Amino acid sequence: MKNKTRFAALLLAVLMTITVFASAVLAEEENPSAESSSAEETSTESSAAEETSGSDETSSDETSSDETSGDETSGDETSGDETSGDETSGDESSSEPEPDPNAYTVNVSVNGGAEVYFNGEKFEGSVYTASADGNSVLSIKVAPKTDSELVSVYWGNTKEPVINGESSFNIVPEAGKSYDLTVTAKAVPKKVSVSVETKGVLEHKLYVNGAEFGTAVSDIFTGDKVSVYFEIPEDFDVAKASLTLNGVSQSITSNTFEFTVTADTKIVMLYGVVPVKFVLVGPGMFNVSDIGEIRNNGSATVERTFYLVKDGQYNFRATPALNYELVGIVEITEPNRVYEDGVYYFRPSGPTTITARFKLSGGTAPDPTPSYTIQVNAGTGGTVTAGGQTIIGGTGTKIVLLEGESLNFTITPDDGYVIDVFRVGGAAVTLDGNTYTLSNVTSSMTVSALFKSEKPPVVTVGITADDIVWDVDRIIVDVSGGKSIMRDVFDKIASLEPAENKFIEFRSEGGTFYIPYGKAFSGSFESATLSIGELTSGALHESIKNAVASASEAEIIYKAFTFNTGIELPEGTMVSFELGEEFANSPAVMLLYDSANAKFFTKENAANAIMVGAGGASGKYFYDNEGVVICSKDIPGEFVIEASTVNNGGSITPNGATRVSLNSDCSFLITAFEGFTIKQILVDDQPLADVEGFNKYVHIFEKVGANHTIKVEFVANGETSDNSTDSDGNGTLIVVIIVIVVAIAGAAALFIVKWRQERF
Repeated sequence: MKNKTRFAALLLAVLMTITVFASAVLAEEENPSAESSSAEETSTESSAAEETSGSDETSSDETSSDETSGDETSGDETSGDETSGDETSGDESSSEPEPDPNAYTVNVSVNGGAEVYFNGEKFEGSVYTASADGNSVLSIKVAPKTDSELVSVYWGNTKEPVINGESSFNIVPEAGKSYDLTVTAKAVPKKVSVSVETKGVLEHKLYVNGAEFGTAVSDIFTGDKVSVYFEIPEDFDVAKASLTLNGVSQSITSNTFEFTVTADTKIVMLYGVVPVKFVLVGPGMFNVSDIGEIRNNGSATVERTFYLVKDGQYNFRATPALNYELVGIVEITEPNRVYEDGVYYFRPSGPTTITARFKLSGGTAPDPTPSYTIQVNAGTGGTVTAGGQTIIGGTGTKIVLLEGESLNFTITPDDGYVIDVFRVGGAAVTLDGNTYTLSNVTSSMTVSALFKSEKPPVVTVGITADDIVWDVDRIIVDVSGGKSIMRDVFDKIASLEPAENKFIEFRSEGGTFYIPYGKAFSGSFESATLSIGELTSGALHESIKNAVASASEAEIIYKAFTFNTGIELPEGTMVSFELGEEFANSPAVMLLYDSANAKFFTKENAANAIMVGAGGASGKYFYDNEGVVICSKDIPGEFVIEASTVNNGGSITPNGATRVSLNSDCSFLITAFEGFTIKQILVDDQPLADVEGFNKYVHIFEKVGANHTIKVEFVANGETSDNSTDSDGNGTLIVVIIVIVVAIAGAAALFIVKWRQERF
């Protein structure tokens, strides 16, 4: 019996050992760091035991050997290379300047439109440093910029009062001190107007800051949020909608358009229609389907514009007046067909011009009547009105007249400017007040109005060929101050022997014209102006400022330049612009501004210069002076959005790099594969809220004005966010249950054996 008891006890001991071992193995699998932690704890305990025993630590290797007298203290670290070697006595310490013991600093923070002046000089940085000698006084002035007002000025913990829109105070700085100056300003709202013109729309309603515009809302100010609701005659179709804001095309996705007003604003909404202009040159008429008759009863030219259904089919017949005959139909910008009965068919898909020309029968009048082009230029600082068009400063336009016709001009300088000179065909003429009439036109010519500031004028001198030294390697002519250049200078340039990379440089405050050797100048003119100026005020400046503000919500650093030549520059002419320190060490993107449409055009591969080339996009604006050049800092015409997936649980469309135009929208479709869902979406490395668990998701980047990234991570259905899985947990649970059952069975067996022993 005793042998049986011993056997049972031995069996129980084996079972218990298995139980403990299995539990330890399972614990190690669930927490791999447990063993190492345990080992570290044991090691720590044994080390503590050695420390308290006091035997090895104080008298052995640690204290008297390597640490104190060995490599660490007397070896390489303290007495070697670090303290007495290269670091302290080498080139680095000897090249550093001695610090100024009297220096003090001012940490400057400016929020909004404000300027800071220290001792009368404008400061634009973030940290101002100077020397204090104990008696020096620092004069501080804070002033708002134009159209702004100060909100608060803080010096340290003290709030300085704002007096008459600016704050001024003095301090006696202490050497070694650091001061804080915090300035906050805000824009001053200005009263503006908002007008809406619609075609193809039943009616519209204007809302300002959520309230319908009417008697309840009498004024609109800059910064107000404006929305326009257009009542469409049918379900809204974006393909039929065309909306411009101050001439700039806008993206519209519904029949409500919203924006923040920054200046006087005109909105034009065309829905399902396009403008079609009918022009009659000479006596005759159009008979147009859905419109009726358009007549010219004897005027030189009659123009009428109608808004017709986009892509709708129309027809017209052109009929000459009595004793006249049709010369031809010209300038039809859409596909058309001509039938034998003289009926023309067309489908206007965009702005269309249709012109009919008539002449006297029998050749008793010129066939056709000669026409001439009048190039009208307006200099910076004013506007010119001619032929029903207003040409704002820094721009120009062409007006076509028939022989014998006349053209009336009204010249209006901006505030702070006066009329300097008015030239017709290159010759200065006398104005009747601020008006002029060009009578009985018999040739093409250029008409230019130049303006000057009312400030003390800069003496201008007409530069002649005799004033220039020609027999030098590099010819530089100073044309600053608006100096005019006489015709004989350009004739001399044309006579020079052409040579590669040889230019005559005409330098002014805003930049330099480079005219190549041996190039002839067309047209009749007595003088020209090749000066370049930075555009800082006037109607054109306001137009550009509004266009820049609507192009991107981000701040755009830019400079605008304008120039008046009064002549057509030859191919190969270049111009560079003085961008100043603000653009130093930073590439500038060349933008051409079309003032007529308030749009920007990017000139590729141009940093701060633009070349007039044959047929180049820039040539149009350079030759005709119809726009200005804008150099913007680090604002390209398009941006890149990088899209990717973190794992293989789904897709994002489009994937990779997508190029997006400035101020455009771009959407991405995210789709999880079967058995997966979206775990997270990172936009510019920031997670989006409430996207977990979706099978599909669409993210839209609105009004793109910078580069972006979007990354998507997917997760398998049923997975948890930690490292363990349900299957691992179930397996662990089953093994533990088996171990417990075996242990219980062993204990029961031991109990039964012992009970039988005691009983028998």
